[in-house]
Amino acid sequence: MARVILMKEYLSKLEYPAWKSELVDYALQMGAADNVISALTKLPNREYFTPAEVKSKLTSWEDPQ
Repeated sequence: MARVILMKEYLSKLEYPAWKSELVDYALQMGAADNVISALTKLPNREYFTPAEVKSKLTSWEDPQ
């Protein structure tokens, strides 16, 4: 759950739709933690239309906490 919360923080102002590479680049520019970048790089390489769509793909990589 912690990772998904961090994603909202780093990606909330990104303009959508956005490709995976744009998500990663933007998170890097925003100073995202390594585990956030790692999770984003594991996403399928495609275009995402909403933050909720990104979140739905990340739930399988949530940190146990």
